[in-house]
Amino acid sequence: MAQDIRHELQCWERELLAHHRWGDYPEQREGEHERLKALWRRIEPDCGRINRIIESIIALEICNWRLLESIQELCACIGGKRLPAYVIGHHLSVDTRRWHKYWGYFFALRTWSLGEHVCGVPSMQSVCDPQGCIEHHVCELLGERNDLKALYVERLARAVFFWLTGHSEPDTPPGIAHAGCVAVIEDRILARDPELRVVPREYLFADEGNLHPCHHKLFRHLDILISSIGAEQWRGGMPARCTDGVERAEDLEPWLAPLAAWVEGAEAAGEEAQTEEGHAVYTSLGQRDDEKVFLAALLESLLRSQQVAARERAKAKSGSA
Repeated sequence: MAQDIRHELQCWERELLAHHRWGDYPEQREGEHERLKALWRRIEPDCGRINRIIESIIALEICNWRLLESIQELCACIGGKRLPAYVIGHHLSVDTRRWHKYWGYFFALRTWSLGEHVCGVPSMQSVCDPQGCIEHHVCELLGERNDLKALYVERLARAVFFWLTGHSEPDTPPGIAHAGCVAVIEDRILARDPELRVVPREYLFADEGNLHPCHHKLFRHLDILISSIGAEQWRGGMPARCTDGVERAEDLEPWLAPLAAWVEGAEAAGEEAQTEEGHAVYTSLGQRDDEKVFLAALLESLLRSQQVAARERAKAKSGSA
C-alpha cells in the first residue's frame, strides 16, 4: 500500500509542477507545492478510491468541453467519497452526441469535396446530421469550389479523420498511411499557396492542434479553419476576438472562489457560498475532513493555475492584435 501511495503522490506533484499548471510561475509553484504537501501528510488515503479521484482531478483541464459540469461532479465525489459517475477529462469524456456532431463536420467536408459524385457519404451524413444543419453551415462557409480550396478541405478532412479514428501513432500502419497521404496534399498546397495565406502551418498541418474532440472550442476552431478556406484568407471570415481566455477564466471563478473558501474553512453563510455555484460546492462537499480538504485544494489549485495562464495569454493576444 505504501508503494502505491508514494507513486500517486509523485503523480499529483508532477502535475502540479508541470508547465501547463504552475510550472511557469516559480513563486506560486513553490507555495502551492508546500501547501498541498502539508495537507497530503494529514490524510491516510485509501489507495483505490482516493487515487482514482486524484486521477480524475488531474485529467480535468480548463480546455475540457465538460469543465463546469465536471467540477460539480468532482465536488460531489469528494463530498460523497465516491467515484465519478462518468469519465472526467480528455477524450473519454466525449459523449455520443458530440462524436456525432464531429462526424457530421467530417461528412459535410466530404460532401462539399465530392460535389455531385455518387457515393455513400450522404447515408452516413444523415445519421450524424439528420436535419442537414451542419452540412448547410459548412457548405455556406466554403462557398464555390476551386482547386486550392479543394486541397485545403482534403487536408482538413484528413486531420479531422485522424482524431475521429484514434490519432494513431506514427509507426503504426494507420499512422504511416496518414503521414504519407497528408505529405502529398501539403506539397500540392504549397505549390499553389507557398506563403500559406489561407491557413498557417501551425493551424492545419499540425495534427496535434486544437482539433481534439474534448476541446471546448473544437467547433469554433473548425469554423475558423473552414471559413478561412472559404475566404481564401486566414481568418478572412472570422476575425480574432482575443477574449476567449478571459471568458474561460471568468467562467471558472464562480466555482474556484467557493472551493478556495471551503478549503480555508469559511462558513456556508459567507459571501462565496451565496451564489448558485457556491451553494452547489458547499452542499456537495459537506462536512470538512482532512481527505476532503486535500482533494478540494488540489482541484482548486490545478484549475487556478490554468485560469491564471488563460488570462495572461488573452492579455498577450490582445496586445499583439
